[in-house]
Amino acid sequence: MGFRNLFLIIVVFFVVISCKKKELIKEDNIEVVIPNPVSVPKVTIKNVRELGAKGDGQNDDYDILQSIINKNDTVLFDGGIYIINNTLKIKSGSVIIGINGAVIKAGSNMMGTLMSNARYFNVTDVKQAKISGFVFQPSVKDFIISKWHDATILVSNSVDVTIADNIFDFKLPYDILGYEAVWVTGPKSNNTQIKNNKLYSVGIKYAENGANGTIVESNIIRNSHSNALTANGNSSLIKGCKLLNNTIENSGRMAIEDWGYVDGTIIEGNNIVGCGKGTSQAADGMGISAVGINSHVTNNRIVDAKTYYLEVGGNHNIIAKDNIIIDTEKKGTGIILNYTGVLPPGITSSYSQVINNTITGCQKAIHIFGPSYANCIVKENKIIDPKDRGISIENFSVTNNITISRNFFTINNTTTITRILLNTNNNLAIGLSKQNVIIDDNHITYNPSASGGTGFDIGLLVSSDRVAITNNEIIGNNNKSGGYGILGLTCNGGTATNLTITKNNISGTVVDLKGFINSNISSNTF
Repeated sequence: MGFRNLFLIIVVFFVVISCKKKELIKEDNIEVVIPNPVSVPKVTIKNVRELGAKGDGQNDDYDILQSIINKNDTVLFDGGIYIINNTLKIKSGSVIIGINGAVIKAGSNMMGTLMSNARYFNVTDVKQAKISGFVFQPSVKDFIISKWHDATILVSNSVDVTIADNIFDFKLPYDILGYEAVWVTGPKSNNTQIKNNKLYSVGIKYAENGANGTIVESNIIRNSHSNALTANGNSSLIKGCKLLNNTIENSGRMAIEDWGYVDGTIIEGNNIVGCGKGTSQAADGMGISAVGINSHVTNNRIVDAKTYYLEVGGNHNIIAKDNIIIDTEKKGTGIILNYTGVLPPGITSSYSQVINNTITGCQKAIHIFGPSYANCIVKENKIIDPKDRGISIENFSVTNNITISRNFFTINNTTTITRILLNTNNNLAIGLSKQNVIIDDNHITYNPSASGGTGFDIGLLVSSDRVAITNNEIIGNNNKSGGYGILGLTCNGGTATNLTITKNNISGTVVDLKGFINSNISSNTF
């Protein structure tokens, strides 16, 4: 081979290996494009043990740990029990990682915000930080908490903070007063992510005072001293939070309270069992209280709540869809659309939707209640064996716009009380109502097993004016309760005017049309 040819081969070789556009390789006869190599900055990980921390469960490591965190970005706690007697402060860019069961425990000589706020980490005015992999344990002494911002980790006016895969191992009694695992606050806070943590006796304040965009996902929260998850919309508007796929068991008060000046929270896929377990908090023992605005509450499962399983701010433009509610004790209300307040500020629509929920048991399955203007649709829900009421409309506004459509009621059990599956009621004098209530294409079935109780069954009780009752089906199977047949349609001794009752199919029950005045009653099958 001549020198010239050898030179050309060498040039081609170096051109190929130094090409920075792309490289083609063959793999199973498929061409694969390898992109330009990306320059990745080198990460230096500092092990706190190697830099002087004891981690022996005896000595106070606070000073050395704070010094290490100040000087380094990525800090590793490898096993051990690290005692601190003051709050560790996190800077921007910090990644604080525990492995092999690393424990951070409050000491017996606590001071500062560790003592007054149960605060282990302070994340204030920070951009990008992560705390993961730790077990947090209390001191042998009690904290003397201040009643606000009391939390193991406080995130204040910080952006892109992740708190993941930690265990908060506390043993608080049920009480309104306590401390939380994480508290997120401040109008500059955004995109805090709280994921895959396990919490014992503490909860999460996921937003207050204008903190936006918190994501709370796949946490397990057991025996929270009060609420498991809370937003306090108390001053600046909170927007865009998401509560996804959390497991909440036996909360002292509510499982989820999304309250106040809060906009657009997504509450989805959470599994809730047990609320109101604290004796002094049982009266507020709700599964989910969604009383912000423009919230979506979907695909949650709620079992064993003391009062309301799902409370919706009725005039807050809420969607409650595809939730499963199970009340074996039949003491609570499945879904309440609460119209006791005025329209909240900043809302563009007051229209709420309750769609395709399955509600088993409950004293009342769905309750539309209050004196304010009601504008909602309740459709395609499955209601099984309510104790007292199925869908109950008790709205006392002069005007409203309520549609009850394509709901399915199934009754399998006998009753010892007066059980009403669908009722409308207001306290307005005859002729004053300008309400618009539509009851259309609903289906009520009393199975034979529901016959023979000592109480009394009513399918559809109408005791308010201007109601349109169309295309509904009631199948009574000639059941009797208290020695009487089911009243399929009635105003039960009252008076209702200006009704439209058409194209309904009611069988196996008694139909009582007395008291329906100035009404269009036609084309029905009774």
